[in-house]
Amino acid sequence: MAPDTSRTAIYAAFGGSRRKLQLTLGCIGELERICTAGIGEIQLRLAGHRFYAADLRETIRLGLIGGGEAPAGAETLMRFNFDQQPLATHLQLAADLLSATVAGVEPEGNGVTEGSDAPATSTVWHRAGGMMGLTPLAVDALTLPEMPAMIEGFRRVHGGEEEAPIPSLDVFMTALAEHRRA
Repeated sequence: MAPDTSRTAIYAAFGGSRRKLQLTLGCIGELERICTAGIGEIQLRLAGHRFYAADLRETIRLGLIGGGEAPAGAETLMRFNFDQQPLATHLQLAADLLSATVAGVEPEGNGVTEGSDAPATSTVWHRAGGMMGLTPLAVDALTLPEMPAMIEGFRRVHGGEEEAPIPSLDVFMTALAEHRRA
């Protein structure tokens, strides 16, 4: 069965509890800023075992925040459950979270997901959201499939005739890079 890319949250044991981890729009941008690499590059570094400690730590920390943990709570969890263990202990969790963010995960029942949403990122999204009356924080909370769906609905309500293309991950990452240079 092909992955449902609208599902990007994973559930994993971390810090003694089963927790939801998800990289939302704002979390992806923050991860890329901290790691000075795009999400695809971070994923490749993990897969090739050429990762930096921040690639693992920040992916998980921001995944906890995107999954609903308060930033201070996420940092506390990291200090006691990540910083005190070998990096390899957390490699699979970070890789699973990045994979879910980029490609989606199987629907409920596979032991990893519990039904979820998905992320997006970039100032292009913020501009589009602003045109629809959304604040940047509201856009950051949206998932990758939600934003194009909102744009399409907005276009239809306002008489748009041609369907707006959904940007590919490459187009999305290019827009994000352009934003960072601005």
